[in-house]
Amino acid sequence: GGRPDMHAFGRAMAEMHMAEPLDPDAKKGMFGFAVDNTIGGTPQPNPWTDDWPTFFREHRIGFQVKRAGRPELTEVWKKVVAKTD
Repeated sequence: GGRPDMHAFGRAMAEMHMAEPLDPDAKKGMFGFAVDNTIGGTPQPNPWTDDWPTFFREHRIGFQVKRAGRPELTEVWKKVVAKTD
């Protein structure tokens, strides 16, 4: 019972993200993860990528746009990529 301690949660989250990475690619400053995972039932690819914007654009948002399979969404996404590349 009771309310969660959000201050403690925030500190623990910050500590986790400041930890020394074990994976060699992460140590090199790359973004991704050694294995793919899911968000609920949706696959989530995690290939090692040189920079955060590319990782997020291609493997988070771009991947979901492709999965949607909607041509109108794909066209809008192409414009976004062109302006943010």
